[in-house]
Amino acid sequence: MEGLGELLFDLSSIDRVTLLREIEKERLRLSQLATRLSATVQETSRHLTRLSHAGLISKDSEGLYFLTAYGKAILRLLPSMDFLSRHRKYFTSHDITSLPPSFLERIGELSESAYAEKLGGILDHTRQVMNGAKEFVWLMADQILNIDPSSEQSLIQHKIAVRAIIPATELSSPQLSTNITLPQNMEVRLTDQVRAGIAMNETLAGVVFPELSGRVDFSCGFAGTSQSVYGWCRDLFLYHWEHSKKFV
Repeated sequence: MEGLGELLFDLSSIDRVTLLREIEKERLRLSQLATRLSATVQETSRHLTRLSHAGLISKDSEGLYFLTAYGKAILRLLPSMDFLSRHRKYFTSHDITSLPPSFLERIGELSESAYAEKLGGILDHTRQVMNGAKEFVWLMADQILNIDPSSEQSLIQHKIAVRAIIPATELSSPQLSTNITLPQNMEVRLTDQVRAGIAMNETLAGVVFPELSGRVDFSCGFAGTSQSVYGWCRDLFLYHWEHSKKFV
């Protein structure tokens, strides 16, 4: 763990991370980097020396600094650590460790999302997903989903395809499962375990995570329309969709 400790120290400086970000954009000389950093040449040089010793950057024959392959890999991981750090209060009371490893590694893609910390925000997001859909609505939850009659009618009227994923345990009661009537435009699949909630259409996506007890917390979560936020939610939904069974 000694190497990790050294790396974390190297990245503990905002100035050094800023330098990495600037060098990521283009190869730059010491004087140019000092200007970007609004620091003295001497101070900037000390930061660059440390980053060079860490193997994160190197310098070509023209005196231009560039990221090493190792530096590029480390920089790609920073958004996830930054996202978790910015929302550390949330993630001390919510558990994402049961996410598929690839999605946990990509959690930084949610960095451009907006955080809704009240139930009203989550309900508003769900309404926006339902009412704003032009093509489809995808839903995932750890409980049976209740769609209000007006939204259901609107989805049917506009021929919006609805996909929903819920745990098979929610239909463990024979009486319950036989009493369920699905809307004609809804396809439901069952999975062993749902450890996140998703509500999305073709432009807007949102996700909520479970509390430490394991129950998905629908009172707060993250939503957005950016390509990265949308892509993360889409891929997680499709992952569960492909690993689920059709509800008959």
